[in-house]
Amino acid sequence: MKSFKLFANDMKSSIARLLISTLLIVPGIGSPIYPDLLRIIESPPRRIDTLEFSVVTQDQWRAVRYHGSKFTPDPDRRDEVTLQLRIVNRGEKLIVVPTFDCFTAMLKGPDGKAMALGKSRDYAISTPPILLKPGQGYSHPMIARLLQPHDGDGIDFLFKDGTGGGSVTAMKAGIYSLFFKLHSTKLFNDWAPEADLWISMGTTNPVTFKVLPAAR
Repeated sequence: MKSFKLFANDMKSSIARLLISTLLIVPGIGSPIYPDLLRIIESPPRRIDTLEFSVVTQDQWRAVRYHGSKFTPDPDRRDEVTLQLRIVNRGEKLIVVPTFDCFTAMLKGPDGKAMALGKSRDYAISTPPILLKPGQGYSHPMIARLLQPHDGDGIDFLFKDGTGGGSVTAMKAGIYSLFFKLHSTKLFNDWAPEADLWISMGTTNPVTFKVLPAAR
């Protein structure tokens, strides 16, 4: 009887190892061990003066179900989606790029109307300017989370721009686009006197993506 129990336990361990190996090797299996492929997309770059701007995100935004408060970040929930403003110095000189109150994210939904994100601010966080060499690029990250309650169908897009500005936008499944308005504030360049200060305005080209409800 003891030998039979040992044999049964060995069989269970072997089956468990086989299942784990299958999940790790075989693509397309929906498992936390082998998550969905992240497909990065980027808007066509737009040059404004000596800088080139584009928007980087993922082609599909899938909502994540949650319990409790949607305002409490949970790293195990993996509810954050990629959203970045890409900046490249196409000039021939060093340039300082201010980041505080210089970028406004604009979301356009299936109805075709554009709305500004991050307009609500309870406090201000001073974000550092960026020094870029000729040809050098930098991806400025934004916080974007897509959530759906465990007992409902509503999708909420939680956005933070890193300066204290935030917003919560109700969304539904469909095609969306996002672009940035750029409006550099004229400041004194005390950070790097040897570099030019970027002072201009404009908009990026939009990037288009698909919003999906949470998986069942």
